[in-house]
Amino acid sequence: MKIYTIKRYKITNKLREIIRKHQYSMRKMSQVLGFEIKNIYFKNVSINEEHLQKLNSLLNVNLNLKEIKFDFTKNLGINAFTQPIKKVKENGDLAELIGILLGDGNIWHNCITIAFDKRNKKYMNYVKKLFDDIFGIKLKTKAIKETNQGYLYCYNQFVTQKLLDFGLKRGDKIKNNLEIPEWIKRNKSYCKRCMRGLIDTDGCIYLSKRDKQLYIEFTNFNEQLLKDFKNLTIFLGYNFAKANKNNWCLYRKFEVVRFIKDIKPLRINGGHGEAWYPYRFGTCRRRFKSGWPHFKSYRKMKKFVVLPDGEKVKLYKGKIRFKDRAKVIPGGDGVKKLREDIKRLRLIKIDYSKLK
Repeated sequence: MKIYTIKRYKITNKLREIIRKHQYSMRKMSQVLGFEIKNIYFKNVSINEEHLQKLNSLLNVNLNLKEIKFDFTKNLGINAFTQPIKKVKENGDLAELIGILLGDGNIWHNCITIAFDKRNKKYMNYVKKLFDDIFGIKLKTKAIKETNQGYLYCYNQFVTQKLLDFGLKRGDKIKNNLEIPEWIKRNKSYCKRCMRGLIDTDGCIYLSKRDKQLYIEFTNFNEQLLKDFKNLTIFLGYNFAKANKNNWCLYRKFEVVRFIKDIKPLRINGGHGEAWYPYRFGTCRRRFKSGWPHFKSYRKMKKFVVLPDGEKVKLYKGKIRFKDRAKVIPGGDGVKKLREDIKRLRLIKIDYSKLK
């Protein structure tokens, strides 16, 4: 193991006395030399070789100070040496991780950061395990108290270099026009895993109250990534349409079901790891005689809706959120289609421990 050292010399009282008696003040000397003289006079025990040479030339002296052996890397403690990583190859796990990083990830210097909703702990644990399986490095967690923001991060130059080698870039993803790496585009199974990572971060699965149908949407502000996403969907056989400038949306009913069964996005579960449907919607206005309920009464609302034929449909696992009231259960002719969708999607079982 190589030890990096730097030459330093012990400061003596004789040097301090020469500094004190010099015609320049300590402030003037600091301005001329470019480093703080007060620290040398009052605080420091040693001085490095470069500063000593500058000081000798200014003071017109030639002091032979005693050299001190000093290993500066010890000041960094456990962070002095970068943790080694596993041997990394092109595979499905890496393709999914790159999809996650393209969505909500960032690389800055030697830091890898992934943003999350801190309430979605199961998905965070899933990404932690995925990262550990690929690199052998455990991600650290940071949560913001005032908001629902959460971050997974690590500092490792070997991980950063590997990700750069596999096609990612440091810095702003939009300015760099970051795209899906070519080695992923050439392999269909890698495309599926990368697609799952993109949908789980920058995608959503929602129920349209107007069309009474489940849609899949992908949103991003990187034009190059939007083009690559569209090409990926064509390669996999899905007809995503342009919803607006920054959105691609899958509208076809049977393609939505095939997408969920084939790609297995974790968004369909809301991150809970259990199969339940519909994905986050409330109830319709006509079920309340006095219009929209107040917040307190809405929070205590029943967690299922009874359809006209007597079937109970589960609304949301856990607490019903106030802002979800905009999503509605369709009535009339749309109930039959909704019931068919429910029966079809209830067959989906997603287990985080077995998901690959």
